[in-house]
Amino acid sequence: TKQANNKSKKGANSEENSFLAAMGDIDEEKVRNAKSMFSNEIEAEEYANSRRKLVELEKLELAKESKANKSKQDSTRLTKEWWCKDCGRFFNSDPKRCYRDLHTVTVKRRIKDETSTEQKRLQLQNKKTEDGGLILGSGLEWRNQFSSSK
Repeated sequence: TKQANNKSKKGANSEENSFLAAMGDIDEEKVRNAKSMFSNEIEAEEYANSRRKLVELEKLELAKESKANKSKQDSTRLTKEWWCKDCGRFFNSDPKRCYRDLHTVTVKRRIKDETSTEQKRLQLQNKKTEDGGLILGSGLEWRNQFSSSK
């Protein structure tokens, strides 16, 4: 089998040599390493296709993340409270003891009010910087500083 492989390799080499000999005085290395004149266009097209796919995947990922963030934000604004009429108390979680004692329990859903920017600033003013409070210059109102109201 090795001899058959060697003969086939020799036959292929002799065909290449006869082709090059028929072409005349041509640089052998140049012919072997020659590229198609359209190779740059093909590479550019392949790059554009892969880039397009990447951009599409990034858009999908961004859409999923924004959807998850939006639902997370909405769920933090919605609160659920349990009111036991017999005990006269509100519970943040399911009052199992009240259910076990066959109390009348109602579920109340509420939407938390969003705090305005001014309320957030007032909350930050009362905190220390280490606790997430105001940093020098943050929260200053610059809108009316440069207006000419003379």
